[in-house]
Amino acid sequence: MHSLIQTDAQQPALLDTSEWRPRQFTKSKGRPDYTAEWVYKHRPDDYKKCITMLAAKIGINRIAKRLGMNNYTVMSIRDNEPFELQREQTRLAGKNFFIADLYAEAEIEALLDPQRRKKMTPRDLAVGKNIAIEGGQLLAGEATTRTESIEQIRVSPHDALNAYLDTMKNITPAPLELPPAP
Repeated sequence: MHSLIQTDAQQPALLDTSEWRPRQFTKSKGRPDYTAEWVYKHRPDDYKKCITMLAAKIGINRIAKRLGMNNYTVMSIRDNEPFELQREQTRLAGKNFFIADLYAEAEIEALLDPQRRKKMTPRDLAVGKNIAIEGGQLLAGEATTRTESIEQIRVSPHDALNAYLDTMKNITPAPLELPPAP
């Protein structure tokens, strides 16, 4: 039997490339690629703003729109600067905790001064303080919510399944009667 695939045959040229200019399909010198390195070199303020926004947990698409850059550039900055990003998160968390302390002091002063108490409600101050605390906890990597379950599982699901399967051992199957084949 003769093979249809010839191993020594060469594929003919699909396109005639003899008339092509040598640099016709190379990258043009138009708009440059906006990589993290390019942004760092040509737009250092935006590079720092991007790190601050990433540390503040702002979304990648929103950062890209605000700073006028590609999503992949923002992700590249995020991936290239893990230590700077962690440092910025720590700085922002410290600021949030400082703001929470200021809210607590203002709340105490508002409660002690009757004239200020009329202008600022303690509820508003407490809400502002709690928002600042939660933001600081989030940026510091701490838990911001706590979930408790007051119900106790008396029987593990595995034991319940075993008990159910044990009850099935006592079942005897009825004989199966099939109609005759046509």
